[in-house]
Amino acid sequence: QSEEGRLLGCFEDSGSRRTLSGLEIVFEETNTPRLCLNVCLQLGFKYAGVQYGYECFCGNRPPPRELEKPESECSMKCPGDRSKMCGGGWRLLIFNTGSGSSPKPAIVVTQPAMTLTAAAERPYTLTTTTTTTTRRPSTLLMNSQTVRPVANTKPQMVKPVSSKKPHVVTVRPTASNNPNTGGKPSKPSNSRPSHTVSSQKPTPNLTIPQTKPPKTHVTTWRPPTEPNQQPTQQKPWDNNKPEDLSPWDSNKPQQQSPWDSNKPQQQSPWENNKPQQQTTLTTTRPLQQSTWPGNPDQFTSWGSSQTLQGGLSNQNTGRPQQQPAPGIITQTQGVFNSQQSGSYTPVNNNQPTKMPNKPACIRSMTEVRGENVCKGQTIFYDDFSESPSIDQYKWTHEAIMPWTPDYEFVVYTKNDTTSYVKHKRLYIKPTLFPDDFVKRGTLDLESCTGLLHSEECRRQGATFNIIPPVQSARITTKDSLSFKYGRIDIRAKLPVGDWIVPEIWLEPKRKDYGSGAFASGRVRIAMARGNEILEYDGRDIGNRQLEVGILMGVGENIRARTIIRDKADGWWRSFHNYSLIWTPDNLQFLVDGQHQESLASPGSPLYRLAGFDEELGETWRHGSLIAPFDKEFYVTLGLSVGGMRDFPDECRSANGHEKPWRNMAVKAMASFWEDRRIWQRTWTEENSALQIEHVMVTAL
Repeated sequence: QSEEGRLLGCFEDSGSRRTLSGLEIVFEETNTPRLCLNVCLQLGFKYAGVQYGYECFCGNRPPPRELEKPESECSMKCPGDRSKMCGGGWRLLIFNTGSGSSPKPAIVVTQPAMTLTAAAERPYTLTTTTTTTTRRPSTLLMNSQTVRPVANTKPQMVKPVSSKKPHVVTVRPTASNNPNTGGKPSKPSNSRPSHTVSSQKPTPNLTIPQTKPPKTHVTTWRPPTEPNQQPTQQKPWDNNKPEDLSPWDSNKPQQQSPWDSNKPQQQSPWENNKPQQQTTLTTTRPLQQSTWPGNPDQFTSWGSSQTLQGGLSNQNTGRPQQQPAPGIITQTQGVFNSQQSGSYTPVNNNQPTKMPNKPACIRSMTEVRGENVCKGQTIFYDDFSESPSIDQYKWTHEAIMPWTPDYEFVVYTKNDTTSYVKHKRLYIKPTLFPDDFVKRGTLDLESCTGLLHSEECRRQGATFNIIPPVQSARITTKDSLSFKYGRIDIRAKLPVGDWIVPEIWLEPKRKDYGSGAFASGRVRIAMARGNEILEYDGRDIGNRQLEVGILMGVGENIRARTIIRDKADGWWRSFHNYSLIWTPDNLQFLVDGQHQESLASPGSPLYRLAGFDEELGETWRHGSLIAPFDKEFYVTLGLSVGGMRDFPDECRSANGHEKPWRNMAVKAMASFWEDRRIWQRTWTEENSALQIEHVMVTAL
């Protein structure tokens, strides 16, 4: 399970009463949530937290919910990975390590190190502490910096260095760590510690890769009021400018854009009684007139005064166009010719086109990382046209062999054969491993996003437990976008081929309603099984049947609430627009902008509509009527094969061929693989791939 799945939230902290009071560790240049989580897990703590970017805290007491804050207050960048968040000023981003054991005593290395520590009267006192480090074999999350020892090599040991000061990792117990000191920090002792690293027989220590040269002094200032202010970095446009404020804090001056330093202060976009500021922008190609099924929003071609209805860049392609960002015209500029679709007329560079007045911003019910946005704002968009490869800043690949509870017959990896961009479309395609490797090989996922040292990351082929024979891909926005409520539009062509299942989901950012796989829910935006013919209990459940809806459950008791739409020639032959309108009291599904269907019923909790009794429904009773779908979710795209949940036993494909495996049987995957001469004939190079033209998320 990744660190995102272990996240509990952002919590307030203070120097006088620590939220996590077990241990404090300073990673000045390498801190990440995964590194902190792994260290706390090794030491036997139940919770790990990151703060101020470089600080890591461990503890066993769960964080009080009354101290929970919006995650936007924990958005300080991590020094070890700038794409990750490491808390904020007196704000802890806390994770559940999954450990049930008590803390293990650390091995003390009597090497002094300089670090910053907090005191009640003088919060920025520079003090000297002793360094504590350890190394224990344990089940850890995969870190991209993990170094695996090769054969016949000795493990790395910590050796004392006298001539040069090493780059150390500082670990110190927090104020309430030692029960014998009455909550006070322990004093340094002149006596030898009970566990001391000897230069004769060095003790194995926790290997924490340090990739940068050491800093000799740390003078980082800790601001007491701004949770997310970076301690040592300042935006270049912030010099001598007013404080950066929330956009709806209309009583304070607003921060200017970096290119507006010589212009009057920019007004808040929702101050409707004041004239709006105008600016110019870079334009190199105009928008084409288009229609967007089911989307009443307008897109404006800023190069002219023409307003285009909808968002599809031709009725036969279904590609919405993005609004360009404001800026200064620096290239050849042109205007849109409405007489010819796509024509473009250059104009004089010295006559910049002015952008029309910005519309007023109406606060939306949609939240992105805990903060509201403007109504109708596009908060995520990708049409796979900007790059010949998948945008790594928008999408994260999973590397995992699925295990409980679905046990799909695939390995999700990142490679150019299973996921790629071609002709401005995303392709996710299944491929097969060789038979000999499936039965006798060893697969070790070096960049595994699952639980390290488990079946999710490493398997050895055997007669009854073969390696998953199919390679596929799954990508998510969990590192770039998580949101609550909004409209999701995905234009996709579903795959065809026996036992193939497309994955177009919303998944929960956190396990707010429990650690079970479906306790916090999953939304299916589009799913049609790949079998062209698949009969079960006298009805067709194959590719002619589209299923949309939700999955939720407690333990192995997993239930679905599903809307079914039938199409005589199947859902794989052409692209369709699959849409979800997600509000605080309902989930509504559309296909090609039509047939809007609601999943919820006014006044009834969703768990009851899904068939759960009041006892099992206790899991979601403290949430809203649509719980667990009242928290932040992210987008997932993928393709799976087989498994234990999507194909009921005794269903039959073409020519009455019975499904070759039994759900939950020991040899289920092996039985599927032995039948490959039948199902492999139904797979094709192009049509068995999930194809995506665009993904767009819009604020309500």
